[in-house]
Amino acid sequence: MVEVMKIIEKIINEFLKSCCGEWNGLQIFLIPTTLFYLLDGFSVARWVSGILTLQIQFFPLVIFVATMFVVLFAIGKQYTFYIKPELSISPKVRRDLMYEFVFGIHKVIFIVLMAFMIGYVLSSFLRYFYSVQMVTRNTYAVAVHVLCVFMVFYQYTMNLWLSHFLKRGYQPNRAKAYLEVYMRRNKVAFIRYTLSMIIVMSFSVYLYRILIIQLIAPAIELLFVATNVSLKFSVIPVSSSFGHISNVCVILMAFIVANLLFAPIMNLLATLMKRLHPLEDANLGRANA
Repeated sequence: MVEVMKIIEKIINEFLKSCCGEWNGLQIFLIPTTLFYLLDGFSVARWVSGILTLQIQFFPLVIFVATMFVVLFAIGKQYTFYIKPELSISPKVRRDLMYEFVFGIHKVIFIVLMAFMIGYVLSSFLRYFYSVQMVTRNTYAVAVHVLCVFMVFYQYTMNLWLSHFLKRGYQPNRAKAYLEVYMRRNKVAFIRYTLSMIIVMSFSVYLYRILIIQLIAPAIELLFVATNVSLKFSVIPVSSSFGHISNVCVILMAFIVANLLFAPIMNLLATLMKRLHPLEDANLGRANA
């Protein structure tokens, strides 16, 4: 039974690495339209228009479920970083780090939600008393877009820097302290490599966009014409809470497939950039146990 549980845990960890590892997910957050090549656009448009008009009461529920999945995705990304065997993080320390990360990300979400609520109240006040219209919907959409992209950029680049100290035996808190010292003493090297990493991450996304437009999407359409079998994910018209949650889960499945398609490009470029890391051959010593 123990062996079976270990095998299941290994399968889950490998799946999480493929879906959440490195900077996976950035391709959807940076260019959301790439996801629609894997979705039935007509069914999604019909569902979204229904939520924004006749079924507006379900809109908060859909936003809550979508936000929950984004938070779980961020937690999954951090978990896949901590379970890397080369970091040699003990289960107890890993558990404490995950608790700290979960608390931190919920604190950020709380601050963001409070900011959105204040913006909504302010826009309603100005519209009601002074007839001043604020473009809150577009502002919120852009803000969420930027926040998700920044989350992936920041989470991956900082973990990449920390990993070089953790691999040398430093405890997480000491690794963060040494990284701060390195950042102060090597500002040019830190900024140059971080910007290079961001450029490579962005390049991988646009490379994926070319791949899905020129190869994957035409292959899906060709298969549909030849066999009348569609590989695109489709949502259905619904009028219940469970139905809307199910449709969000369908979009989540498309997101997971997109991550699996993006993984080979990401892994290739991530391996190349890790070899070029300025700390790759640096002699940083090894912390005491």
